Amino acid sequence: QYVALWQALKSGESWSGRFINRRKSGELYPDEVTVFPITGTDGALAGYASVQHDVTVAEQHLRQIGNLQRLYATLSAVNNTIVRTHSRDSLFDEIVRIAVDTGGYDLAAVNLLDPATNILELHASYGPAEAYIRAHTIDLAEEEMKEGTARRAITSGKVATTEDLTTDPRTRRWRDAALAHGIRGTAQ
Repeated sequence: QYVALWQALKSGESWSGRFINRRKSGELYPDEVTVFPITGTDGALAGYASVQHDVTVAEQHLRQIGNLQRLYATLSAVNNTIVRTHSRDSLFDEIVRIAVDTGGYDLAAVNLLDPATNILELHASYGPAEAYIRAHTIDLAEEEMKEGTARRAITSGKVATTEDLTTDPRTRRWRDAALAHGIRGTAQ
């Protein structure tokens, strides 16, 4: 990138591109830059000037748009599957496959609560981290599970998330196993 920048400037042309810059705080950020030569009244090169624009927020918005597009594609595919699938087990298998293949998630599972035992029974799972979910029983009656995402989702009737397993104290019980399978956050 620097080679192209200097080649353009040496030939009297301007150059535009992106760099990763560092703030005074040490934080890295994406920067769009345009550099152009400045000539004096005699036509000789007097120096260079640049215009820079921090594109951190724009990149965050693009990621959000991409996430929403994936979510919409996933929901659309799930809706189509619901219409054409007649077996509950086939429906569950297809939904978790869609969540991983279309939605880009590392793991998807369908668990149903057995009210007699308070255990979430696994009915379908799919993804690179599938071994993790198959190796764990989710017993909502256990004290350690009372603050977990599954319990919070079931008791509130709303989506519950854990953004970062490494910092959320409610994930102590399964943190190491989840991280070993590449799982850093959950949504139930």
